[in-house]
Amino acid sequence: MQFRFDFARFDFEPWRAALSGLVEGARTLPRRLPFDQLVKSMISGRTKDAVSARSYLRLRARFPTGASLAGAAPGDVERLIARVTFPEVKAAHVVDAARRVGQAWPDYDLSRLSGMPPEARLEWLERLPGVGRKVAASTLNASTLRLPVYIVDTHVWRVMRRTGVVPANAAARDVSMFVTESMPDWDGETFTLFHVAVKRLGQTLCRDAEPLCGLCPLAADCATARARGGVRSARRLPRARGPWRR
Repeated sequence: MQFRFDFARFDFEPWRAALSGLVEGARTLPRRLPFDQLVKSMISGRTKDAVSARSYLRLRARFPTGASLAGAAPGDVERLIARVTFPEVKAAHVVDAARRVGQAWPDYDLSRLSGMPPEARLEWLERLPGVGRKVAASTLNASTLRLPVYIVDTHVWRVMRRTGVVPANAAARDVSMFVTESMPDWDGETFTLFHVAVKRLGQTLCRDAEPLCGLCPLAADCATARARGGVRSARRLPRARGPWRR
């Protein structure tokens, strides 16, 4: 199946080197079991990391197992995650998703997903309520599974479009697949650290309201920085051959 647009893959290795200073401390971040990471990711959307982390800890302290979460009343879950965005919607989705996972695998062991083809893993997760590509990719990559798939959140999406690596109308799921397929030799840990690096770049320099292009380590390769007059010329990064397809 082909994406909505089609162009050569991109070599992100020079970017990984340029952003290496932004991953300090990321190697010590805790990795959760896949089901736990699924729940954490489901409540984290459009919410500050510190807020979602505290909400997750409260939720899991009250409902420590998949079965207990599946049996929870959505209202009880909502009260525990009240400080995240859209807590009522997320609470309903989390409980429903837990029930569906339990119906498929009563032990809630999502490590079985590693035995599926890469796209099938993502599609299985995306059939759960409230789960899109970001949550699915996070479940597979940021968990103890460490599978090679790229996580694209709002900050990463903004950086990728501003640089011109992907078209301005590129969907987040397409960006995820583009980066994943562009770097077939990267392992899951490398994808995780690259996600952290680009996310932190988006949070600190490539900000939504006012990007600080003059300080950005990717400015020489960024269409937006060039348009803003902060960079004279761009380096030509190597591109892999072949069309961008699923």
